[in-house]
Amino acid sequence: MKLLFIARDTSSYIDRNYHYLEKALRLHCDQFATHRTSGHIAHILNGLTFRPDFILVVNDLGGSFFPRVRGLRQCQIPTGLIVNDVHRHTKLRESHLQSEQYTAIFSVVHDAFQKRYPSYADTFHWLPHFVNTNLFYPGEMKRYDLLLTGAVNETYPFRQAVKRQLEHDQRFHYLPHPGYQSTTNDVAGAGYAKRLREAKISFACPSIYEYPVKKYYEILASQTLLLAPVCEELLRLGFVPGKHFVEADHKTVAEQAYLWLEDEQKRKEVARAGSQFVYEQHSLKKRVNQLLTIIKKEVNKYGKDR
Repeated sequence: MKLLFIARDTSSYIDRNYHYLEKALRLHCDQFATHRTSGHIAHILNGLTFRPDFILVVNDLGGSFFPRVRGLRQCQIPTGLIVNDVHRHTKLRESHLQSEQYTAIFSVVHDAFQKRYPSYADTFHWLPHFVNTNLFYPGEMKRYDLLLTGAVNETYPFRQAVKRQLEHDQRFHYLPHPGYQSTTNDVAGAGYAKRLREAKISFACPSIYEYPVKKYYEILASQTLLLAPVCEELLRLGFVPGKHFVEADHKTVAEQAYLWLEDEQKRKEVARAGSQFVYEQHSLKKRVNQLLTIIKKEVNKYGKDR
């Protein structure tokens, strides 16, 4: 497989999943190239030493819709677009999708994409979030009883309830969101993963958009007990409340947290089951294999259709 990957360099971002994806794809390809800026695809291809079999674009990471590639409709190479945040950059993305032509569109969420972009159902593939299990793994001493991480605002009402109900308890620790700009390993990457491993219980929620966000995967991979609401897509991804995590809402979260703190044996049992599930079904390795399988099918189909 010869692949061109067009995306920002996210190696120092708070969300580094696409950096991990890029590194993994490179290992699976005979030839692999990256491009970081906007431009016409003909100019980008002229700068390569090989002609790719497939072009994969990610352009909604961070605060702007970038990089934007032009001329894909005429380049005669199958192309894919990964959509990371369906609710953002909607007008820009719609304009981009209309002017360019993607062979495949991969979205980390299913229902929201189908609802917002129904005319692209024929090229749509669900490529859910994943976790880098070389970074998020069990094994740390548990020095936090209750740990909440990330932004606490109107987008995450469950997190607001968690903080409001538990912040006066000395066993509760809150790690704020450091922002989306480049950041250090102390609060992202390895540092963030270490904090999750050190917690007995941590919290996540699907936000007002009802997305199964990465925090679900990351907490479970760390073999930390997850207390979180359920959303429909989470269930379809195989997450089972009561087996892999504990279902909670804004009314029950404090009660549930204190109950599960007391029952160490049961807490560890559910945390182990959740960790094993994510390792088996939602690891970076698993998702890369799924992505490459789809890409190879698209390449073969594109060749037959021409």
